[in-house]
Amino acid sequence: MSESLISRKKILFVDDEEQLRSIFKLFFSSLEYEYLDASNGEIGVAMAKEHIPDLIIMDYKMPVMDGVKAIEAIRSQTSTSHIPIIMYTGYINDLDFREVKQFSRVEILKKPIEVHVWMKIIEQYLFPLS
Repeated sequence: MSESLISRKKILFVDDEEQLRSIFKLFFSSLEYEYLDASNGEIGVAMAKEHIPDLIIMDYKMPVMDGVKAIEAIRSQTSTSHIPIIMYTGYINDLDFREVKQFSRVEILKKPIEVHVWMKIIEQYLFPLS
């Protein structure tokens, strides 16, 4: 197995918008990250436990389980509590920041974000300076 396949970073993208998941799949795959996605928070929590991604990008408003409840579930598990999470939302005015800031290693970003900004943020989380 080549070294590049062994060291591929995994990103889990959790959002109920199918078109957005498809766009992010193309984006992350083109950067050679292993891409996983889920259509709601409940599936996202299960995938986080199963795959232990290096980074999770989580929408705020979703059916079944919203982003805050999903983050709470991810943080409550020893195996997933360390994973950095970016909450990506268009509902920034509806979001109770206190609700999210109680969790460590969670950043909140407002939709939409330009590609070069995404690349910078992802690099900061996946390849932090030692």
